[in-house]
Amino acid sequence: MTLGINGIRAGITRALAPRTVPKIRVGGIGDAHANKKWVEWADRLSSQCDYMVSLGDLIDRGHNNQAVVDKAMAMHERGKLVPLWGNHELLFAQAMFEDEWALATWIENGGNSTIAEFRVPMYKRILSAIIGFDPKQQRILDRYAMWMTENFKLFHIDELGAMYIHTGIPLDEQGELDISYAGFQGLEALKKAENDIREAFRTRDMQHPVFYFLNSSNDSFMWQRSWLERMISNGTSKKVVDALGVNMIVFGHLSSRGIINIDNRVWGIDARMHKGEGCIFVNTPGHVIIESFHDGRSVINKP
Repeated sequence: MTLGINGIRAGITRALAPRTVPKIRVGGIGDAHANKKWVEWADRLSSQCDYMVSLGDLIDRGHNNQAVVDKAMAMHERGKLVPLWGNHELLFAQAMFEDEWALATWIENGGNSTIAEFRVPMYKRILSAIIGFDPKQQRILDRYAMWMTENFKLFHIDELGAMYIHTGIPLDEQGELDISYAGFQGLEALKKAENDIREAFRTRDMQHPVFYFLNSSNDSFMWQRSWLERMISNGTSKKVVDALGVNMIVFGHLSSRGIINIDNRVWGIDARMHKGEGCIFVNTPGHVIIESFHDGRSVINKP
């Protein structure tokens, strides 16, 4: 088949045409841990972007779980929020699906405050045992767990090429990408794990290998912390970003470090919202905006 002169000209024109960058603004908001401040700042961020990504850990430790989750659900329903799994939501969902290990681990890691908020009075527990009474509080928790299992993602890549994830990216001792699951590597491993989570909850298979990969120990995917030191000490931020095929990584989870900026490519925005601090993040075609509760607003040009 020949293109002809017109076809060739059209191909050259397309090749030489400047690539257009989507005119979109995408927000990122860190771990809420049931702090009602998250609701206020989610509204603030929503007014500045087309949609936002919640980086996980909406629940636990604080005492406003219902306000935070209800807000997230409402924003998700309107197409304004992409919710990501945090280690706390994953443990909570497993616990609601009757995983005893997950229940014990969840309670030890802040789930006790969530239980306290939804604690069922003793007389309702007695009624439930005698006549099958289904307490309203339990129905709410079950509804939250079901919403999470049907809608949460492990990661999100926005239209501008930024990758959002809860805990960060597993790296080896040399600071290079080291994600492996079920015979898959890199992003394909995460896509496989994300599909397996949904299938495991759908079939109520709490022994599925995906849970071992994600949260079986402090070194598993949803809990690991050593990756950041490895990236910093080896100076591999650009190498990791390039290996993932993205141009930026935005993560939460590491609240003790506050706002993190590595080479304007890797951003940590957990920033201790559960202690009354925190920040919001906006990704635009030319720069990123960081707005902190206490330190004001900064505009940073992209590398």
